[in-house]
Amino acid sequence: MVSTLRDDATLDFLKSIGVTKAILTGCPSLYLDENKKMHFNDDSNIILTFPFPVNRKKLSQRYKKLYTIISQIMKYFNNKKIVISCHDDRDVPIASELFRQNQIFFSNYVDDYYKLYRQATMVVGSRLHGTLLSASVGTPFLNINVDLRGQSFTRTFSLENWNLDYNENNIHEKIVTRIEKVFSGDLSPFDNFLKVKNKMKEVFDESMKKIADEINYRISNE
Repeated sequence: MVSTLRDDATLDFLKSIGVTKAILTGCPSLYLDENKKMHFNDDSNIILTFPFPVNRKKLSQRYKKLYTIISQIMKYFNNKKIVISCHDDRDVPIASELFRQNQIFFSNYVDDYYKLYRQATMVVGSRLHGTLLSASVGTPFLNINVDLRGQSFTRTFSLENWNLDYNENNIHEKIVTRIEKVFSGDLSPFDNFLKVKNKMKEVFDESMKKIADEINYRISNE
């Protein structure tokens, strides 16, 4: 059986331990929506994804930095509607306490997140799955990389000149510049991303077909 992988770091790791039957396809959540282009929703929400709980419990300095980033974005763009999106129910009480004046969003259903992100102007934050869902529906995004997963996604999809590491110098200024670029209607930073994504989608579809064919063959020959 062939394994499909979401990023180049995982591919390199498997190769290093002798696993050769692996195909780089990207995360399946990128392809749950058939949207092949980015779209611009003028005068809509900025969605800020709340940091993953592990950053709060085990990496306090990192969590403080991520909280500061969110707070700075909210202060700078206080003339726009901002929604804090929580991907874990453990975050809701804390987000509600920290950001009392803002809408807090949480759901147990992925379709609700797709609807939220599809209608946004931009999604910004360190929750990689928030970024992936946004990319799937064609909403501009900015991933704040906190670990190898985000960094590897960034490399795999040619986003080195767009996504940012959380500990970069002058990160607030860089985030503001990117958000303002999107709100100006300029989506050119995603041109290379779309080329990679659409090409990798073809690899993903072909891989899924081969896997399905192999499963069907094994079942029919049991």
